[in-house]
Amino acid sequence: MNPSGLELLSKKEMEIMMTIWASDQPVSFNSILRDNPNINRNTLQTVLRKLNDEGVIEVCGFGYSGNALTREFRPVLSKEAYFSRFFNPHDRTELVLYLLDRISDDEELSKIEHTLDQRKTRVSVKPKVRDKVEMPMTKTRKS
Repeated sequence: MNPSGLELLSKKEMEIMMTIWASDQPVSFNSILRDNPNINRNTLQTVLRKLNDEGVIEVCGFGYSGNALTREFRPVLSKEAYFSRFFNPHDRTELVLYLLDRISDDEELSKIEHTLDQRKTRVSVKPKVRDKVEMPMTKTRKS
């Protein structure tokens, strides 16, 4: 268990959480299942119950899926908050390199390259330092 009390999410838990984090609306069991067809219904039900019990997600309401009334879930823990628990800010370069090594999609790499180019441009443009302007001395009044 990490210092914050939350264990690492399993592969299935992470798949489900990525679906929940990606949505800006509460998600239903069926919508998660639709987005993750490789996950068995029973597994999904078990994982959702566990994530809810651990306080990672919560039931935030009910909605209809077809004619059936179903619970809707939303994250309690943001993706950023989850990952920051396991990330040492001093190891940023190593983390980025680790993640880049796992990307094999050319389109995704091009998007990252474009973002890096924009970031380099922003960092390399330094604000000009203004010359010091001497202020004239003003006389102080005697009380």
